[in-house]
Amino acid sequence: MRSKRERSSSGSAGTLCEVCGEAPAAHVCPMCGRRVCDEDWAGDRCIVCRETSCSICGARLAVASCSICGRPVCDECSVQVTPVARVCRECLARLGGLPREWPPRSLVLAELRRLSAGLSSLLRG
Repeated sequence: MRSKRERSSSGSAGTLCEVCGEAPAAHVCPMCGRRVCDEDWAGDRCIVCRETSCSICGARLAVASCSICGRPVCDECSVQVTPVARVCRECLARLGGLPREWPPRSLVLAELRRLSAGLSSLLRG
């Protein structure tokens, strides 16, 4: 039986996967350029790019999570509604656009709690 290195079809023999750091690289991700092994390949991109891609278009990397549904979204598939909050176009359509009072008080409070918890854990170290 041939070793994993011999089965590699990338032509990059000796180059290790940039995700796991152990197996030989067999693919190059078209989004980020990482060299990855078969285990870390998602069919059309590396698993890192797949996990961080926009959940709406899938073509671009996410820049944030929708403040309503929590899905990762790119700049083009979302609207920045506050300096720290984005809403995906699908949630925005379900809402019928931005309400008059935007952002809603509940969203602002939830975002402030999230930021406060992160800051507290950083300070406690």
